[in-house]
Amino acid sequence: LSSMIADYLEKVGLGDYYELVIKHKLTGKLAPLVTDQDLKDMGIKIVGDRLRFRQVIKNFTRKARIAERQKVLWSGEERLYWGCYDWSYSTCCGCFPNDPSTYKLSTNLLKARVAEPGRIGPVKICCCYSYKTNNVDLTHVTDVDVHGVPPPFFERVCCCASGKDIIIVTYDRDKTLLMPLKAGLGDKVSAKIQNQIEEAQEMERE
Repeated sequence: LSSMIADYLEKVGLGDYYELVIKHKLTGKLAPLVTDQDLKDMGIKIVGDRLRFRQVIKNFTRKARIAERQKVLWSGEERLYWGCYDWSYSTCCGCFPNDPSTYKLSTNLLKARVAEPGRIGPVKICCCYSYKTNNVDLTHVTDVDVHGVPPPFFERVCCCASGKDIIIVTYDRDKTLLMPLKAGLGDKVSAKIQNQIEEAQEMERE
């Protein structure tokens, strides 16, 4: 919106041109395209103000781009258990809860915070978790697949357990990120990721 640009100019000491920006409908998308001649045509005659104006617009655009990149478009967490029996067995009825991995999708990154339980030899223990953060650059993603996994027969019959949708993200040619989610979420989330991949790759080409 033009008012966002105008408000920003006012904060940095160029408030005299507030109405001018509104009048000429200078929005955040158009502001980076403004030339010195455009500013002259708008009626900004002072050379110093035109130079400051373009520098301020450059800073505004950079801050807006950073904010857009950090904006979380989707977040979710790993589905650990099939149902109540699986949960009771794995956590000793909740006495030793497990930490799920978490996922966040932003404009150009898919961030996975992977929880890894402590181990004594091959035996997993319910404490001493370590965490690894994996930032997947969406411009490097080559494929996104969804694999639906049904619950075990006993869990399905006795506990009405639901399955899992495992999203498989392939990036940097041979690396993969597995995201086990609740059944029914796979297609929706993978579509979000794929749409954002297309946007990120288009921005990269520009």
